[in-house]
Amino acid sequence: MTSHHESIDVVVLGEGLGGLVAANLLVQSHLHVLILKEEDYRSIYPKEGYRFAPFSNFRERRVPSHLIQKISSHLSLPQLPEPSHQLGSFQIILPQARIDLFPRGPLFDREIKREFPKEVDKIKTLYDSIVQKKESLMRKKMEEGEALFPLFPSHSLWRRLKGFMWKKREGLNKRFSSFSKEFREYLKLQIFAKGNFLSEQVDFSLASYLLLSEEGFSGISSEKMKEILFKKFIDSGGRALGLEGLEEVERKGRDGFYLLLRSEERAIHSRFLLLSLPLHPISERFNFFQQNLSRWIQRIKPSFLILPLFIGIREKGLPVGMGDLLVSIFDLERTYENGNLLYLSLSPRGEESQAPEGRRALLVEGLMATHAWDSSSLDLFQKGVISHLKHLIPFFEDFIEFVDFEWTLDQVNKISYPHFIYETDFDFHWREGIVPIRVSKNLFFVGKENFPYLGVEGEILAGMKAAKEILRKVR
Repeated sequence: MTSHHESIDVVVLGEGLGGLVAANLLVQSHLHVLILKEEDYRSIYPKEGYRFAPFSNFRERRVPSHLIQKISSHLSLPQLPEPSHQLGSFQIILPQARIDLFPRGPLFDREIKREFPKEVDKIKTLYDSIVQKKESLMRKKMEEGEALFPLFPSHSLWRRLKGFMWKKREGLNKRFSSFSKEFREYLKLQIFAKGNFLSEQVDFSLASYLLLSEEGFSGISSEKMKEILFKKFIDSGGRALGLEGLEEVERKGRDGFYLLLRSEERAIHSRFLLLSLPLHPISERFNFFQQNLSRWIQRIKPSFLILPLFIGIREKGLPVGMGDLLVSIFDLERTYENGNLLYLSLSPRGEESQAPEGRRALLVEGLMATHAWDSSSLDLFQKGVISHLKHLIPFFEDFIEFVDFEWTLDQVNKISYPHFIYETDFDFHWREGIVPIRVSKNLFFVGKENFPYLGVEGEILAGMKAAKEILRKVR
């Protein structure tokens, strides 16, 4: 493998948002950077004038304005398009309730009084404590002087030791045990929709940050930001190769890594290797990564696959008042899988780049247990999703143009497929992350498992920090 090779400073394996941020920072610091992207993976699905972009959580859909500004200043990006308008209402649908989410105020109070009339005073007290916790976190941001991300702690020894001495996580059910099952689910589903992480394991500080954070629903779409970052990377002298297959990876002591590509007749030597794709698919296929990442793979596991269905629907078939972003649970006594819990995302009304006139692109995502991936389970999954949709949309079948599951069947087994819900038994400090950015010598990771509860913010955070650590090593 080493007799004929090309030497590169950094290879980025995968083209997730965190990897693109890191690649741009590194190439602008005059390092030789190569992005290897899986040739057959497609993150966008166009069909009959519709355009669908699957997502893992609602905060991942768009890069919010405050992050756009910081990325632009760090990467010297050209003039970016103006952030798009706020998406329509975000709704939580429970078996007996449809709740529009508003910032705390008269509209919020109206929704709570209507749907949870017996718990209004308790809910008010709870939200007072949530606001206090959020304000405390913002004070920490000011104290630590972190200009980009409000949650990542400084590297001082004392602050890191304090982090390890914090109390263990207190599950949401325990913290909110005095509330009704419906209200507990209402809170959990909000948190669940903002990060691909099982919300039972979210502590109160993180819950406060997520419950009062709506910035992920406006801004530039994540897919558009990826296009901008990829173009900037190429224009800055970076290189990219379509990855038809990765035959082998070897570590060569202090010399870094050798990667043998199926499409190349020579190996690629890289001093640093940065992974920008999910840990588990790549570790299952390549023994090198299993050996080097096993410690971290044991800490966080994919509990559910997020599987999208693409639906073209006529505008007049949608219920009055149906939100553009919606989380719905059909039965509180069942688990989330097989259509019982759905994320729905409707393209903006009149947006003809995403759907023909008078129609809407309806992206519906359900959960399937990762251990249940087989043909019989797929049939059960699709039937459950359609049954749930019929409950949400009267006369649903009379207004659909198509229901398409082909992209999912084709893409779900690709190593770049990023749509999972994670869980961990490891008692992590949420401001530090679950998987470290440097996972072993000269091997870095910026996938969703670092900060699975932060959505797009966590990916950008990991990319920034990885680039900073690599630059510190080469200078």
